[in-house]
Amino acid sequence: MIPFTKQAIVGQEYAYMLRSCRYSTDFITKCEKLLGDIFQNEVLLTNSGTSALEIAALLLNINSEDEVIVPAFTHPASASAFAKLGARIVFADVTEDTLNIDPLAVRDLITSHTKAIVPVHYNGVVCNIAALQTLHIDIVEDNAHGLFQYSKDYEGYLGMFGRLSATSFHSTKNYQCQEGGALFLNYNYDMFRAKCIRDNGTDRHLLGIVPAYTWVEMGSRYMPAEMLAAYFYAQLEMREVIANRRKKAWDYYYDNLGFLSLPVKQLSSHHIFYFLAENKIDRDAILKKLTDAGITAVFHYQPLNKSKMGLTFGEQHCPVAENVADRIVRLPLYYDLTYKQQDYIIEVLWKVQS
Repeated sequence: MIPFTKQAIVGQEYAYMLRSCRYSTDFITKCEKLLGDIFQNEVLLTNSGTSALEIAALLLNINSEDEVIVPAFTHPASASAFAKLGARIVFADVTEDTLNIDPLAVRDLITSHTKAIVPVHYNGVVCNIAALQTLHIDIVEDNAHGLFQYSKDYEGYLGMFGRLSATSFHSTKNYQCQEGGALFLNYNYDMFRAKCIRDNGTDRHLLGIVPAYTWVEMGSRYMPAEMLAAYFYAQLEMREVIANRRKKAWDYYYDNLGFLSLPVKQLSSHHIFYFLAENKIDRDAILKKLTDAGITAVFHYQPLNKSKMGLTFGEQHCPVAENVADRIVRLPLYYDLTYKQQDYIIEVLWKVQS
């Protein structure tokens, strides 16, 4: 069976995890410093990408008077982090060429209650951030797919264009530690509150400067486990090796699957390789034949505007997101995927299509 994804062991993951138990090495600090040096901003590790988004929502003081615009084609965490503070979630449609939020749709959804926009850089392809910036509303980038992806058009890394950004180190991501994430703070004025929110709403990070810490904010225990940070630090050390291998695997698919409806080739993080079937019936048939051949391929997000929770915010229409959700097929893509395995997947798809 060829799995859809697989945990990557590339460098010193196990050695660092052992060291974190025996010597209490502060790998959280190591990761934050390395990321901060690369991105030239403040980075706080969290126990998940969802937690990073929840901290962002608290930093923006989201409440029941607010509306937050989220793409309909995304993970529920992009919306729930703001909805749990009472915000009304407004769903924007996506564009079929990138599956990123459609700025024209966003513009039509702006009201006096709009507090934030949460674009997702799907597959690490930069969204039209310039168009969103002209709306002069706080942007929280959901960059779960795009860590280390540089945009030549914007001359910066994804996650550096909004007020805040969140990323994920889940086991499905390019750089992993099973469960983990980070919040990127692009403005210094958010730093103090973010550190307090991450640590149960306390100012404990000031110990050494103040004699005792106290409760100063609403917050929770959003800190990651030191052992997982140790694993992640080893992944960061090998980030170029991981990125190069994923790119080669992604390109191999692209160069050999021209008989499918592939997306336009764009600069991406090579997080996902997908194609679009003609319709849902064809998509489901393709997935079944791949499964029967021992290949784990999957679809992706279900449109949030049509979900049980999404409907509580009222009937909202996002036809592109709804259409793409019925047609998308994602193929296995991970560090250890071999060309031999890819050849087999390509062969099966050729037979399915012929």
